[in-house]
Amino acid sequence: MELSEYETKRQRRIEANQQQLQALNVPKIPERTRPTARKKKEVESLYPVRRSLRQRQQRENDTEPIVTETEALIALDSLPPRPKKVKTEPPEPLDLPVTQLLASNKDKKLHLSSSQIAIQLEEFHTRCLGTQLLPVGKQTVMQGLCPPGYVAKFSKMSGVQPWKNAVVLFVNVESASPYDNVFHHEEWDG
Repeated sequence: MELSEYETKRQRRIEANQQQLQALNVPKIPERTRPTARKKKEVESLYPVRRSLRQRQQRENDTEPIVTETEALIALDSLPPRPKKVKTEPPEPLDLPVTQLLASNKDKKLHLSSSQIAIQLEEFHTRCLGTQLLPVGKQTVMQGLCPPGYVAKFSKMSGVQPWKNAVVLFVNVESASPYDNVFHHEEWDG
C-alpha cells in the first residue's frame, strides 16, 4: 500500500526524531500498559448477616407468584376513571358599567415588552375607571393600558407588571384575607 505524500513526510520526521533521540542518549520510554479491570471479591463472612424483621418479611413476600404483564394490564383496566377538572364558575357580574376591550387582531401591531411601552394613564382613566373590563383577565387590562398600535408582552404569572412610566399591581380582592388593599395616588417628581 502506497503512503500519501503527507504520510511519507511524517514517517521521515518520526525516523529523524528517533535518530536524534538515540544520538542524545535519551532512553526510550516504554509504552504505558493499561491495568486490567479488577474484579470485586465477594467476602464471605463467618457469621450470617443480620437482617431486620422488615427485610426478612420482604424476602418472604418476594416469593409470591410473579404477575404477568397481561394480568397487570387487566388490573389497571378495572381502575375507576380519574375525575375531570372542575370547571370554575365565571365571576358574578358586578353592579358597574361594562367596558368591552376586545383586541382586534386584524391590523398589525407592534409586540413589545410592557417595560418598553409608556401608558397613557389619563386616557385609560377617562375610558375605564369605575367600570368592569371585559373579558375578565390580565390580558384585557394590559391591552387596555396599551396605546393604539401596540400589544404588551408580560408575565402572566406575576402580579406586578412594570411599564415605562408606571407599575400595574394585580390584587386578588375576593380572597378570605383579613387585609384591606388600599392604594393612594401620589405623584413624584422625577
